[in-house]
This record gives sequence, structure tokens and C-alpha cells, in this order.
Amino acid sequence: MRQYSATTTLGRPQRISSRMAFAAAAMVMTATVAASTPAFAASNTMLFEGVLRASGGTPATDGTYGLTFALYATNSAKTALWTEKATIKISGGQFAHALGSVTPIAPAILAGKSQMWVGIRVGVEPELPRQALHAAIWAMSAQTAAGLSCTGCVPVSALKINDNIDLGAYALKAKSVAAQTVLAQTVTASSFVGDGSKLTGVSQASGDCKPGTVVVGIAADGKLKCASTAGSLPSDGLDEVSNKLLTTQFAETFTIPSGDVNKAIPDNTGLELVSTIKVGDVGQAEGAIEVDVSLVNSDLSKVSLVLLPPNDKKTGMLLCDPCGKTYAKVLKTTYPKPSAPKNGDLTAWKGKSPKGTWNLRIKDTAYCIPQLDKVNCDTKAGTDGKLLYWALRFGVQSSKLVGVQGTLVVGSAGSPHTKATALTSAQADQAALVAGFPALWTLVVPSWTAQKSVATPGQIVYRTDLKKTFVMQGAEWRELQTSPMCGDGVRASTETCDSADLNKKTCASVLGAGAGGTLGCKTDCKGFDTSKCTTPPIFQGSTILNFTSALKINNWYGKSTQQWVLCYRRSVHGASSSTFHSRCNNKGPTMTIIKNNLGYIYGGYAPVSWKSKGSYVATTQSFLFSVTSNNKYAYYKSSGNAMYDRSNYGPTWGGNHDLYVNGNMTTGYANPGYSHKCPMCSSSCTACQKSVAGHYSSWQITELEVWYRK
Repeated sequence: MRQYSATTTLGRPQRISSRMAFAAAAMVMTATVAASTPAFAASNTMLFEGVLRASGGTPATDGTYGLTFALYATNSAKTALWTEKATIKISGGQFAHALGSVTPIAPAILAGKSQMWVGIRVGVEPELPRQALHAAIWAMSAQTAAGLSCTGCVPVSALKINDNIDLGAYALKAKSVAAQTVLAQTVTASSFVGDGSKLTGVSQASGDCKPGTVVVGIAADGKLKCASTAGSLPSDGLDEVSNKLLTTQFAETFTIPSGDVNKAIPDNTGLELVSTIKVGDVGQAEGAIEVDVSLVNSDLSKVSLVLLPPNDKKTGMLLCDPCGKTYAKVLKTTYPKPSAPKNGDLTAWKGKSPKGTWNLRIKDTAYCIPQLDKVNCDTKAGTDGKLLYWALRFGVQSSKLVGVQGTLVVGSAGSPHTKATALTSAQADQAALVAGFPALWTLVVPSWTAQKSVATPGQIVYRTDLKKTFVMQGAEWRELQTSPMCGDGVRASTETCDSADLNKKTCASVLGAGAGGTLGCKTDCKGFDTSKCTTPPIFQGSTILNFTSALKINNWYGKSTQQWVLCYRRSVHGASSSTFHSRCNNKGPTMTIIKNNLGYIYGGYAPVSWKSKGSYVATTQSFLFSVTSNNKYAYYKSSGNAMYDRSNYGPTWGGNHDLYVNGNMTTGYANPGYSHKCPMCSSSCTACQKSVAGHYSSWQITELEVWYRK
């Protein structure tokens, strides 16, 4: 092996010998290491020079080669501390490369290392024998002041400061500073120790601030700087300075006029139901206008709602269109949350006055079908459903009203209300609430004459002749619109019940005959609480029926107290007609109850036993029913085909069939009119099919129960 010598710029010779295989030929490489800069100005690169020779000793062919360089802590270390790949141009076998020019060498890699080894690999060939590096590389480490990471290792006596220290944008931090003279543009301190008697150049503050102003600083001449407090309190800051006893922030609610409650919605007549709410000058809205809407209709997918605010009388905001799914009947929601308007921005009213006329327009664009909804669809009146309620709610910042939490006490001079001629002696006695100071209260007056005599802004009066309450705002009297208080035990006309006042209702009158227990009133006074009512075991354990629907089926059967025993449930015993027959055959009269994926509950009554006869069964006592549409489909002809009893069929009625359940107990069809009469038409029709199960056959059974008579 040939050897080459190289000398670094530090003057220390090193001999390097390397052998490697490259491009299927053995080559020899030598490297010269040179540090190009002294230690005190070290860079992050190091010049590395070498010669690449073929195995025969001749220089490698001129060209471009891919070399990989790596630094190791020892000659045998398995893991490199640093690597980089570089494309090197070789001419006459010689090459030079600045280590760190591709991947910078961090000085921290060299810190604390007394020796470093370099490894070189050509292409994908194995790494050449590593070579030790000499002192030049540690010039890079000099930048980190390695070895000085300590406390007290440099004594103060070794330091000599012969000029000013410029800390730039940094500050000198110390627990204490001892100096004869401190020169600074600004000195910030939380406190001075001592009486300050020896301080010079500091004038004692002098002067006073006028009423309505506060001290904001001290001028250079020692006089106080003052500023006015006018406008410093935010518009909603009254509660903050009054310990939350006073406020100018109010939650306002403007509700539907009493004449519009339960107002009928025109049924596709081209007309709209328009309800109007007038909002007074109550201040600026602090957030979004919230719109509560409650209405019923036979098909909300054909209904649209438009809100016309005071500043828009033509287009308005489209709250919903459609307002629900097909055949959905009840809309009860609030805009903009949880329901977002289809267009328009109710939050844009923040900071604006909602004063003016607000109109809600309701439009129905399709004729209703009375067979599907007898409650809402009134073809004679040409209406479909009704508006139950709507309201506008918003928070306001008022510039005219102040709210008082607690009792407002006026001065000893007395309130002008105590001098009113309409005041009775009893009312005057009630005025002395706090240490002889009269307070403000609602005055009870018998007439307009008496009301005028107490005409003081802010006064509230109750007129016994009108049974109404008024407040004087400015020079104008305004009627206070109040809503009934839920929970006072007095049932108002707009309340279903109130505490113990249940309007003479009982569990039996609400749930049906046979129900007992204790009926209650819901906390919102809008419905009854039946949680403590008890019901007889009619279809005990049914997963489809509640007591109300169970009682309805019994009434169609003709005996409200009839009890039934379960013989088959699809979700428990399996979706198979053979299982149904094996469990329910020869049980006597049975009642089949079905629920499908459209939400419809329907079924049929078999007055004679199922027996898997494989033929029609004659009877005149069978009937079909739909709990969902509240219809009974009684037998009326073709008694010989009233029932169809076959082992690979589910419960089936009527020739052709009126109600058919497939052997998989999942599919089938509803088509009354052959043996069981359809109330909508003389024979089978689409309306009749829909009234039973929601559709002729586009449904799937989710649960099916068969009960035999106890």
C-alpha cells in the first residue's frame, strides 16, 4: 500500500492510508486535512483534501463521485456524530471538500472531545478505514467556550474591565447594586429605602385636582397631572359601580298578540298567515335577535317562514323552507340557534335598535289530505294547522331605564308619590319601609283621574277598573304586557295546568280509562306529568305500545280492560313465519302489532286461531288498524277471504291481500279495500295504503308482536 503525507495549516504532519472498492475496482485514497482559519475566528466548515487512486496505483478516472463523510468519537464507534453526503469532482485523482458545507457541524458535537475520527464511503461501498483528525477541527469548538460552563471557575481577580460595558437591549439584574454614581435616563423602582433626605433634583408634588378629575401623574415641575373622568365609565358599567344593585341592561321579550294565538294557517290558498309584533324604543340590542316559533301543520315540508324586520318590508329573512321533513307535523324551535335561518343574519342587529314592526309570514304551498291528518287538515275551512306561538327575545342596553335590584329608598324629603291625592292612608303607611324613608311601589288606583294625579316618570300603577298595569315613561303612559306566572297555583288561560290546579284532570282522563295514580303538572305549566300515574296491564311489556295506544286498540276491539299475553316477538324469537306459527297457532283470538322503519304502528285482529291451514279463513269479526293515523279498517265483505292462514306467510288478512306480512317477517304490503273497508275511498287507493303503513310496500318491519287473548 502506498502512503501519502499531508500537512495541516497548524504545521502538524499526519500520514493517511486508505483503500476502498469503487465501481468494481479497488482504489486507494489519501486525505489531507487543513484548518483554514485560526481558532478565534473559527467557521463551521473544515477543508478536507485527498487523492483517489485505482488499485494499480494510477489516479482515479476524472469525473464526479458521490462521497459520504462521517465523524466518530472513537475509531470503533458504531454510531456517527455527524454525516453528510456530497457530490465531489475529481481531477487527476485529487479532490477537496469543505466538511460542514452540506450539513453544518454543530460546535456542541466537538465540545468535550479530545479526539475525533473521520470515515469516508464512496457510493454504496463499505466505509474506508477511519482516520484521526488533529487540532484544526477544535477551532470550531472554541466558539462555545467549552469547559467554562461552571460557577466560580473564573475568579474576579482574573477580570480586568478597562472600558464601559454595553449590554445593548439587555438589562443588568442583581439583588443589589453598589455605586457612587448611577447615570440613567430612567430609573424604575418599587420602593426607595430611607427617607430620601439626601436625594437631589426631586421636587415634592404640589397642587390639587379639580372636582370631576383624578391624578394621572406628576409633571416635570413637580405639579400634579389631572384628567377628567367624564366618559370613563363604559355604557354598561352601572352594575359594576353599584355593587350590581343598578343596571341598564335588560332582557326583553315581545310575544305574539293574543288574537294570533292558535290562528289557522291558510291551506295552499295563495294567502299567508301574517302575525305582527311591535317593539318599542327599549334601547340597543346587545346581541342577536332570537325568534321563538311554534306551529303545527299536516306536512311541514310544504311550509315556509319569512321574518320581516322593521327595516325590510319586502324580502325579509327566510327562516325555513321547507320547515320540516315530509309529513312532519310540529315545528318548535328558535332562530338563529339551534336553527339557523336559511338566509339573513339575526346577529347583525347587535348595536342597533330593534324598534318598529316585525312581521312573521307563514305560507302553505300544498293541499292537505284529511285522511292522513284529521286534526290539522280542515278542508271545509281551507286551513291546515295553526300558529301556536312566536316571540322576539334580545338583550338591550337602555339609555332611558335603570333597573333596581332590591328596594330603592329615596331621601327624607319624601317621594312625590306620598303626596298624591289618589294615595289612601293605608298606602301611605306602607311607604315607610326603611327608617321613615318612603319607597317607590306599584300604586293601585281606581280610575284615569287617579292615575293622572300620580303622573311621575317611572311610576307604576294598577288600574282596578281595567285590570291592567301601566308605567309612565317620559310624558307617556304605557301598558305593561305581562305573562302568567307558572308555579303560583293559579291556572291562566294560556296554561294547561299550574301546580295543584290540574283543571279537574286525572290520570284516567289524560291517559284513558283504567289509569290511576297521581297526576301532576310539568314545571313549565304546558303539560301534565304522568310519571306517577299507574296503568293496568293491557299489553304488559310491549316494546311498541304505550298505554294510550294500547287503550286505543282495546277500544277498537270493544273492551278497554281486555288483557293480552305475548306469544311472539320478532326481535326475541326470530324473523321467521314458521316460528310465529309454532308459538301462536291454536291460541285463540290474537292481536298483531307491527312497527316499521317509517315510524308507523299498525296491525290486525284475528278472531279465530292461526293453524297454518294453507288457505283462507272465513270470519266477519276481523279488523285492521293504524295507531299512527288513528283509523280502524273493519270487515265489510267477502267473509270467506277475511284471513289467510299459511305456514310460510306471516299474519295476513283479506283476499288480494288487505295486509300481508312476508314469511321473512320483514317485508309485505298494505292495501285495504277488499275485505276490510277503507274510510278514504270505496275500494283500495293510494291514500288508504299510506294511512295504514305510510306506503303501499316501501317499508320494512322493525318490530312485530303477536298477543293472544287472556
